[in-house]
Amino acid sequence: MATLIASVPLALLIFLRTHLADRDRSRLLARSEQSIGESETAAAQIVQSEKLVSLGQLAAARAHEINNPLARSSVFRSARGRSTVPEKARITASKIRDQARRTKTLVGNLLEFCAPGTGRAHALDNQYRCEQRVSFGALDLRSGTTRIELQLESVLPGVRGDGNQ
Repeated sequence: MATLIASVPLALLIFLRTHLADRDRSRLLARSEQSIGESETAAAQIVQSEKLVSLGQLAAARAHEINNPLARSSVFRSARGRSTVPEKARITASKIRDQARRTKTLVGNLLEFCAPGTGRAHALDNQYRCEQRVSFGALDLRSGTTRIELQLESVLPGVRGDGNQ
């Protein structure tokens, strides 16, 4: 009888200890699953970042390839001022020159966007930044009926930062 009475509290202690250990294991398993999920998410983000870096490098290389012929298009510049060139040819040359300038500006914007940040804050020209971003975004709207009108204050408040970021 004494053995039976002594074994009941002992069994109760063993049961309680097992129950607490199981609860701790369940909690640790849940944390481990959460950590694994976070690690997988972080790995996917790193892969995506590496893809974007590669895309930026590719875009910068292609931008230089586009810029080189534009810089050499002096034929259209020289045709503009000649009186011996027919009016229609001068107008066409002027349109080509304007589009080449526009393309050069867009390529410059792309290169500026792809450039690595300096990490240093400096005063930014908000007027210029806004105009550039709107012109960059307007490319998607060119063929549709939507248009962007930019109305900026004459003096925008100063901002310090890294323009590439």
